[in-house]
Amino acid sequence: MKKALFFKQKKPLTVVILGIVLLIFAFLALLEGSNKLEPIVGMFCIGMLLLAYSISFEINDAYSHKKHFRIFGITIFKSQLNFFKPEYVTVFSSTGVKNSEWGPIAAMGKQINDHSYVVRLFKGAQYFSLYRTKSYELAKSNAEKIGKLLKIEIHFRD
Repeated sequence: MKKALFFKQKKPLTVVILGIVLLIFAFLALLEGSNKLEPIVGMFCIGMLLLAYSISFEINDAYSHKKHFRIFGITIFKSQLNFFKPEYVTVFSSTGVKNSEWGPIAAMGKQINDHSYVVRLFKGAQYFSLYRTKSYELAKSNAEKIGKLLKIEIHFRD
């Protein structure tokens, strides 16, 4: 029997902001009493889709890994993930700096530090980043689950 683990990917902040803004505009247009209902319904549907979609990776012990596109947690489309059979999984700390002259980052001072923990599968010099989180305990737990499922060793780096 095939065992599988699912790893939901984090959605970009701009997608969440755009979805919320569209829902607010749709609500305000509805309160205003607009004659045309189609644009309001369109904005509402697009806003809900932006907030409801997610991308998840399915990792299984049969090495037929898949990428799932989901809406409200229901898989709408899935495709095969073609990557190597990993030798080991690693958890490490990652700090990135995001710069921007415009957008949500500019409103926060043009630069932010993004500290997270990454779970990555390796084979030699090749790698596949599977999961990113702010919690070390969650990253460690997920790496241990992957190691047990795929029967590979786990490396922890701080």
